[in-house]
Amino acid sequence: DRDRGPPRRDRSRDRDLDRRDRDYDRRDRDNDRDERSRSRRGDSRDRGDRRREDDRRPTDRGDFRRSGSGRSRSPRDDSPPRRRRRGWDDMGANPENAALLLQQQAAFANMHTLPTTALAGSKKQRELYIGNLPPTANEHMLKELFAHLVSACDGFNPALGPPVLNAQMAGGGQFAFVEFRDEQLAETAMLFNGIDLAGRQLKIGHPNGYLTPAQPVLVLKPPTELLAKFGVSQGAGAAAADRPGGVSQETKKQRELYIGNLAVGMVTPPMLKELFTLPLEKLSAGGLPPVLEARVDANGKFAFVEFSSEELCTTALTLFNGMELCGREMKIARPAGYVAPAGGAPGIPGLLPPLIAP
Repeated sequence: DRDRGPPRRDRSRDRDLDRRDRDYDRRDRDNDRDERSRSRRGDSRDRGDRRREDDRRPTDRGDFRRSGSGRSRSPRDDSPPRRRRRGWDDMGANPENAALLLQQQAAFANMHTLPTTALAGSKKQRELYIGNLPPTANEHMLKELFAHLVSACDGFNPALGPPVLNAQMAGGGQFAFVEFRDEQLAETAMLFNGIDLAGRQLKIGHPNGYLTPAQPVLVLKPPTELLAKFGVSQGAGAAAADRPGGVSQETKKQRELYIGNLAVGMVTPPMLKELFTLPLEKLSAGGLPPVLEARVDANGKFAFVEFSSEELCTTALTLFNGMELCGREMKIARPAGYVAPAGGAPGIPGLLPPLIAP
């Protein structure tokens, strides 16, 4: 029995040592596994840092990359962007195709840039500006007034409808716009420029946007007693009423002059008529007065003077252009719509400039 004791204790001690060694080996394996896991996580962070660092670096491509708080741009981005050729921009290599495309472009441009003209019978051609209104004026009063004036003129046709379509006050009641049935009645109402209404002389003219028609508009003849009743017997209406026979309305633009640079508020139609009549009276043929009509625009800056013949009109243009009137030099020219004759504008032969006193 004593011989069996020691070996048994040795075997027990050996088992304890083996178990301890296995525990050590297990801990070593666990430590190695943890170390490898930490190493893999560190490598992953390193790769992420390197990737972010690469993103911060400017590249040589055309796009932008963030670098800190700013933005970097490659040198290629400094060049202007190329515009893609499309449609008419791409002329091609064939000169004939290029010429054809240019013609198409020109035709398209001309098609979309036609001059804007007022159509015959449009509102702007049938409308008149009425200024210097009295405080008591209203739309109904203006419609009644102008309907009475134009309907009393010789040649008015009531079967075509009411003469005045609309009247609209503007500018706080200081002026108005009156729309007529047609251009003829609107031009006829222009003859009453300066008519007295409640102690005010009305200023009648064409509104902005009005264009002089290519063919003159024939006006109706107002009765002389009507003009005298409203105090315009010495104005443009009287000149139209006293128009002598044998003078064609179709040649009005050839016998008319534009008078510009007038002293505002100082020049009147009778003044202009007398100014041009006195020097040309002896040169007028056929017993006709040299000046048929003088019209001053509503703003008083320019006027139109109609002569009885083309010869007198050309002579007046030569002699009066640059003449001083009320402290200002008149700017005289042909009106819009004038057509120069093939052989030159006729004039009075042998006429000398000293006819006009300085």
